[in-house]
Amino acid sequence: MFLQWRIGWETEGDVLEVLSNELESLAEELEEAPREHQAVILLGEMAAYLADWSPNCKAAQRFARMTSKAADKMVRA
Repeated sequence: MFLQWRIGWETEGDVLEVLSNELESLAEELEEAPREHQAVILLGEMAAYLADWSPNCKAAQRFARMTSKAADKMVRA
């Protein structure tokens, strides 16, 4: 069994690049809005998944840094 939506990304043009760029853009916006933690969690998961398929996806690292920073602040509080 396999997930149908995983098939064909290599033949769909620049889908991975576009998704990666969009996630990077959203990460940039959310860095300035720390209260949007629900969005960071969801988009971070998506970025981490996408990074498995597209090594150029830097958004996953950016979301990880955001959550790490937030966790550090919670520990210090």
